[in-house]
Amino acid sequence: MQHHGVLKKSIPNKQGVAALLITCGLAGTWAVPALIDHLIPTKTMPAPETMNVGNVSFHPPQDFRVESQTDPKKVTLVHSDGSTIVVSTQSNVKDLDTAKHRKVTELQRDHITLNLEGNQCTVTSNEGKGPCGFAGENQEMAMVYELSPNKPHDITPLLKSITFKEDTHD
Repeated sequence: MQHHGVLKKSIPNKQGVAALLITCGLAGTWAVPALIDHLIPTKTMPAPETMNVGNVSFHPPQDFRVESQTDPKKVTLVHSDGSTIVVSTQSNVKDLDTAKHRKVTELQRDHITLNLEGNQCTVTSNEGKGPCGFAGENQEMAMVYELSPNKPHDITPLLKSITFKEDTHD
């Protein structure tokens, strides 16, 4: 028997190509918006006296501006000293303590460390550190945290101003 040293060329099958295209498309659904958010400067506007985020109303601190809000359940307030305050809301919260611990994991993905010790709540990141707090009522939860490169502002008045509206989306 004679063997002719013929090399077989490996050609990707149609399923492999389709799988690769689907994977790239799925990766683009989160990568492209994140890249755009990072590259395009964010516009700010003066904060109104009362703000609504999700099913929560609150009074933002004076001298903070509102970044353009793209997430209906989250808003970022910015100060000229570089401080940021984030207010986020969550609906259908069955257990407030469990939801708080889930926020720890969620913020870690954004490179923010959330420390919960007793009634104390603090956050730390490369952008600074500051206080945080939670409020909850009728299966609704609001989280407020500040990241400040300098001395943090007092977020207590903001936390105390939080009121919850009834969820109309069942």
